[in-house]
Amino acid sequence: MDPFTLVYRQVEPYVYRLVSSDYPIIELLGSEVHFRMENGKPSVISFGNGQDMSSLPEGRSLPILIGSVAVIAVSSVFFLFMPVILLITLIVRLIRKRKIETNRFHKLSTGLLLCGTALTLNNVIILIRLFVINMYRPFSEILPHIWVNYALLVISAGFLAATALSLKGSGVKPRRKLLYGTTVALLAMSAFVFWVWNFFTI
Repeated sequence: MDPFTLVYRQVEPYVYRLVSSDYPIIELLGSEVHFRMENGKPSVISFGNGQDMSSLPEGRSLPILIGSVAVIAVSSVFFLFMPVILLITLIVRLIRKRKIETNRFHKLSTGLLLCGTALTLNNVIILIRLFVINMYRPFSEILPHIWVNYALLVISAGFLAATALSLKGSGVKPRRKLLYGTTVALLAMSAFVFWVWNFFTI
């Protein structure tokens, strides 16, 4: 690992333990390396406390990585700020005593938007707990967040079906339809990225 030298010794079949290193922190991060073999080739290389050092599978090239980050960045900004914008709009309408849309579609589509917000916040918390607070915490501490992801996915599906049924003949303005379409598209894309990157893995 340029510019450092690490020396490992095999202690069990496909298990190597660190013997010496001129990189002190590696003793905490990578005291052992485990190889899982399939057909005589390493399929998984686990480094230290479970870090996966394997080659990325096909389909996770640099453009795919950049695209995934872009999807999560755009959807995160949308789902974190749009509820605030809607709340401010509601307050302004109340102050100016303007009509407030309260039909079934508006309520359901707002619920779908808030599901996207909750999904975003839940996974932001996972990332903060792993990469800011303690990256070596046990998986049992992350598992409740995974179950929340599943629950939000089911609730979102319910809201999506209900909004689709209530949209016809509701007289919804084009601007609100655009917001709804954006919500559905970004929620679907972000859920797909989270799924691919194992944020739903138990």
